[in-house]
Amino acid sequence: MTSKKSKICSTLFCIAVLFVMSKFCTGNQHVISKRALLFPRYTVLQLTVGMSFLIELSKIRKVVWDNAYQQNFDLPYNLTNFMPITYYARSDGDIDISRETFYVYLMNTLDRLQLNGEQCLLRAICEVARTPFHIEKKNSVLEKIAQFVLT
Repeated sequence: MTSKKSKICSTLFCIAVLFVMSKFCTGNQHVISKRALLFPRYTVLQLTVGMSFLIELSKIRKVVWDNAYQQNFDLPYNLTNFMPITYYARSDGDIDISRETFYVYLMNTLDRLQLNGEQCLLRAICEVARTPFHIEKKNSVLEKIAQFVLT
């Protein structure tokens, strides 16, 4: 009796496997469509977090203080949305600025902070030229950027 049951089970299993294979295979080639996580255009994922506090000023006066944070994310609608935008530091594009333009911007920023921008920048350049940073792999990216900008 058990051999008859095992033959029926194996036959049903083979039929199920053949049925599944017939759905995914045509001839000798598998037919699998490309899939991507794409959404309709202008779909937005919105995250909102908020807190509310009740402040009692007296028995009859109360103030409610609310604080909320909201973040919106545009969801991808095209495969090109997954491609990163790369800006090259030394390209001839519109994004790259010259060292002189950067120095003028830096001096103007320091002047707005009521510091002598030109004197401060020239002093920083001279100090880095006289005593350069000892950049090692363990040092921060900020040190490497400062070394690059001021030399």
